[in-house]
Amino acid sequence: MQVYAGLCNSCFIIIMTGRLYTVKEISIMLNVSQSTIRRMIYKGQIKAVKLPSGTIRIPEDEVARLLRPEGGDKL
Repeated sequence: MQVYAGLCNSCFIIIMTGRLYTVKEISIMLNVSQSTIRRMIYKGQIKAVKLPSGTIRIPEDEVARLLRPEGGDKL
């Protein structure tokens, strides 16, 4: 996921590229409840973004990290 930021008419704009997943989609992928995913987000264990509408989305690179086998990031 790439993030672009800039100013436009005295407002700050962030543009994210890549897929954003819902809490429900992630809960199904990980076979846990939606409240577990929300709890992990609030504890900082899962990176997420809050859209202007107030809904929470999880970026695809974070989903890849969550689905990686334990210790899979070590070479």
